[in-house]
Amino acid sequence: MIRTTVLRALVLTAAFAAASTPVTCLGENSSRLPTKATKKLPPELLLLLRQKKMPIHSPILVRVFKEEAELEVWKQDTTGRFQILKTYPICRWSGDLGPKLQEGDRQTPEGFYRVTPELMNPHSNYYLAINIGYPNNFDKANNRDGSLLMIHGDCWSSGCYAMTDEQISEIYSLARDSFQGGRPSFQVQTYPFRLTPANLARHRNNPNLAFWKMLKIGNDHFEATHLEPKVDVCNRLYVFDAQRPPNSPKPLVFNPTDKCPAFVVNPKIARRALEKQRADELEYAQLLEDNMPAAPIYSELDGGMNKVFLARFPDRVTLSKRLGLDLAQGALVGELMSMNISYAKRFENSYYWPDTKWAYVIIFGPSQEKKNYSELDERADYFYEAVTSSKGMVSTPPGIEQAHLGAYKDKNGKWFDGGKTYKLTVPPNPPAKQFWLLTIYDTYNRIGIDDKTQNADFWSRDEGLRKNPDGSVDLYVGPEAPAGYEKNWLQTNPGKAWFAYFRLFGPLEPYLSRSWKLPDFEDVAPTTGPK
Repeated sequence: MIRTTVLRALVLTAAFAAASTPVTCLGENSSRLPTKATKKLPPELLLLLRQKKMPIHSPILVRVFKEEAELEVWKQDTTGRFQILKTYPICRWSGDLGPKLQEGDRQTPEGFYRVTPELMNPHSNYYLAINIGYPNNFDKANNRDGSLLMIHGDCWSSGCYAMTDEQISEIYSLARDSFQGGRPSFQVQTYPFRLTPANLARHRNNPNLAFWKMLKIGNDHFEATHLEPKVDVCNRLYVFDAQRPPNSPKPLVFNPTDKCPAFVVNPKIARRALEKQRADELEYAQLLEDNMPAAPIYSELDGGMNKVFLARFPDRVTLSKRLGLDLAQGALVGELMSMNISYAKRFENSYYWPDTKWAYVIIFGPSQEKKNYSELDERADYFYEAVTSSKGMVSTPPGIEQAHLGAYKDKNGKWFDGGKTYKLTVPPNPPAKQFWLLTIYDTYNRIGIDDKTQNADFWSRDEGLRKNPDGSVDLYVGPEAPAGYEKNWLQTNPGKAWFAYFRLFGPLEPYLSRSWKLPDFEDVAPTTGPK
């Protein structure tokens, strides 16, 4: 009777899912189970079940490991404990190591999930599919979203664990048969990698380490006992094998977002898990002491594939590199090219005076077009630094609009260093009808320097700006203010590069004719007192 009920539930829920669910990992509309979903287990797998004393309808448990690209099916034997039945190499998984956070991020989930009969889809366009049940209570409590995350066939993944059709046929059949044994669901444990001390030590710099150590508690409970861990969520955290404290009359109720109730961990499970945890912690500490090399925080790849499939599905490997590493490298190369164009200008007549380091910030006309070509490099130059421009920024009549000069190196041709002090002397009578302005920017972020003073510019109308007797102004840029020149100083951050813009608002004829000259920044020793 139980088998008939479950089989009927599979038929009805599959028809509902196919009719109402968008095709991401699910399939077409049908109300009858296809042959692929009712196929019996192959003879060699039936023989393995007999050898391991695992009843065909006993419960299963699935574990997934991204980095190793392996999926394990565990099955309960006649002793009531779970034993490994078979390890399947994963054909494709997408994203990077770490949990899924939001819809569309291509991440495959990590955590503890439950699969019920209605999450089995025999009509999938990816041969057969098992929805793992993301988001679970933990995901929802932590505001993570997404849908239709599967274990399916076809070796093609976008947030799913993709197997071959042959593999998913076996896994689907094992799950189906376990439901027919009367079990209402089975657990799926998904991990970034096998949570060994060595793997955790390699990934010790990853921002997800605390999350992975939490998953390890459930992993250790299972590996120490071969019993399915009971999973709850409270205070936005996973809790494993919790039970009421002795003599407590209150029922144990967990709310995913509320404070955890008083509970104890099943002592039989806790004792065995603690022994494993202590041994693992000692090994982990020794690996850190031995300076085990740390893995990169991000792989810059879009998922992975078990090496046994590399020759069989070479196009899927190329896809992984193209979507991941090649794009990351392409973006990096593109930015480096833009930096080179902007900070080491090589355009004709790029510099205001040939013998100084001050360059025209904007070196194109308002139309950004020449007679025979578009000024694409010139446009990329300014777009990288400041995004956009206007006609008023490149106007030439004296006394109106603006003029912009940029400096990226000091007098000696060396890049500006946030750990050094530089001096710029603005000569008397700057040719500006309104005022002049000096601003310093972070080289990599192209925004005003972010420092303790929260000040990134001088302007000629600043109160307290100290001037020399001839009307010139000595400005200092560096990590510390020279004594007596605190009002004439902009702070920089050691270890961070910067560049400068000098603007004239309402530039006058001496600027346009270049008869007025702005000297370069000079690298100077710390000033001990006023000039």
